[in-house]
Amino acid sequence: MEYKSCSDKYIWSADDSYFYKGLSELIVDIDELIYLSLEKIRKDFVFINLNTASLNEFIRRDSEWLSAVKGKQVVLIAARKSEALAGNGANLLI
Repeated sequence: MEYKSCSDKYIWSADDSYFYKGLSELIVDIDELIYLSLEKIRKDFVFINLNTASLNEFIRRDSEWLSAVKGKQVVLIAARKSEALAGNGANLLI
């Protein structure tokens, strides 16, 4: 970790090297879980804009899209307008 010089302010006990090393590894693991690479996001996730047209499409072609998303994380996004995704108007439903 970069802040070892001031680590005594937020890590107890900073002089315990095993704890410090374990904490450092945990922070890296958490960072990798939270901030996935764009390649991993493209491979593992499907983002669906929930609107009337997409819901009608799902109903008509349910077996196709179910097989297309098999094994992936599906993120449903409901927004009143597409522009809302650029602001605070999107609601993520997981």
